[in-house]
Amino acid sequence: MSKKRRYRPKPPPRPMQSIFASLGRTWVVRIFWACIGLLCLGMALTILVFGPPEHPEPIPRVGFETWEVVLIFLAWFGISSFTFIAWQLALYEVQASGQKPIRILWNAGMVLLNVLVILLVIDVFGLRLSGQNWEDLGFRKLSLGWIVGSFALGIVAMVLSGAVAALVMRLLEQEWVNQQDKFILPKEQSTAPVEVTKCPLSKLGALAMLVLVGIAVPIVEEMLFRGVLYAWMTEKMPWLLAAILSSLAFGLAHFESGRPVMAACAVAGFFMAIAFHYSHSLLAPIIIHSVNNLTKVGLTYWLHE
Repeated sequence: MSKKRRYRPKPPPRPMQSIFASLGRTWVVRIFWACIGLLCLGMALTILVFGPPEHPEPIPRVGFETWEVVLIFLAWFGISSFTFIAWQLALYEVQASGQKPIRILWNAGMVLLNVLVILLVIDVFGLRLSGQNWEDLGFRKLSLGWIVGSFALGIVAMVLSGAVAALVMRLLEQEWVNQQDKFILPKEQSTAPVEVTKCPLSKLGALAMLVLVGIAVPIVEEMLFRGVLYAWMTEKMPWLLAAILSSLAFGLAHFESGRPVMAACAVAGFFMAIAFHYSHSLLAPIIIHSVNNLTKVGLTYWLHE
């Protein structure tokens, strides 16, 4: 009599699990160089078909003074830190009173606060102080070609940044753990008791997080890091150096998420700086940023059990 095979259920997929997570270091390196090769091949074919790109004119703007840029970033850091502490204290008080809040909605509220803080800081300490408007900052029309190209660049940037994050993890000999998962998909999803191991995902919270992280955050972060920081840097140094340094600053701004995410953000930030430089419009890097965030956050909830 043959033995009955014991059924072993497959473990559920982890949210935002990288396609590179199960690969060894050698394969990750190969994929990374393959992405670089495909990118160079695409650029070479584009030059052959359309000719070499002309060096663009400087981004049309009035420009920020150095002290204005410093003031913008100090105000952003200070107000954001204050609102984060206040929001966490409010959450603690609610939990201490015996209530069980919908944590994902609270996290979405924190994202909304950060978005509003960046908008306030750029408007008050940036545009109004320097006498500029939103068009000076970079909100200009985008051609159809650039719209399509931005979506394509968003996909390339997402794959390449994922390969870089995986490569950093392999070099550090870390498991694939994205610290942003804990914020986007917290364990305590709903008003269900803490003892319940499986908490249903709050659909309202997921939708709010998808809209905020996928659309609102890319808009304000591009205003801050490309519209303010990168454009100011191009007035002080060559544009390519400004693109690299502003991308590194963008990566450092995500230090709480760990070194793999910082490296991925720096790579994606370089694509966004290049897109802004050649298109003269913040809409191009916003599209690239949104493609990345919407895809990753969408996969987080789609793979959620």
